Amino acid sequence: MLFRSSAPRPAEMGDSESGGTPKRSARSSTTGKGSEPEPGTGTFIFVDGAKYVGEYIAVQGKRLRHGKGQFTDGPEAYDGEWANDAMEGQGMYTFASGALYDGSFKANKFDGEGNYKWADGASYKGGWRENKMHGKGMYIDTDNVRWKGNFHNGKFFNGKSFVLLR
Repeated sequence: MLFRSSAPRPAEMGDSESGGTPKRSARSSTTGKGSEPEPGTGTFIFVDGAKYVGEYIAVQGKRLRHGKGQFTDGPEAYDGEWANDAMEGQGMYTFASGALYDGSFKANKFDGEGNYKWADGASYKGGWRENKMHGKGMYIDTDNVRWKGNFHNGKFFNGKSFVLLR
């Protein structure tokens, strides 16, 4: 089955050009003609070669990734939970750069608790909101310096001011 691609890839930390949403929609008008969602399992191969293998629902003729599944787009991959064609729940996203996020997603974004490891060896474990480090967490930089405490919209709060670490 071939489907037309529709949306940009998830944002990699420090990637200001990306919109923070997953690639493509697995939509078709060939099944699920009723108003009740029809569950299924399958493989979707997109025009550009990206592939989704997993669970879906068909709603009014549109197939939406829903449940557990794996999405692969060249060197990038997501393995985890989907809801209504969006990364939602627990999952792991591997970026082309070698960076890796393992944690909670909400509406295609890092949201909740998660771990991010950059290709250069730096890492962050803690809270996320809208793809940004947010809440209690610990960032370990490439020199193994630990920044533990509260983060707000991607910045570390040292008690006096906010420090941009990444």
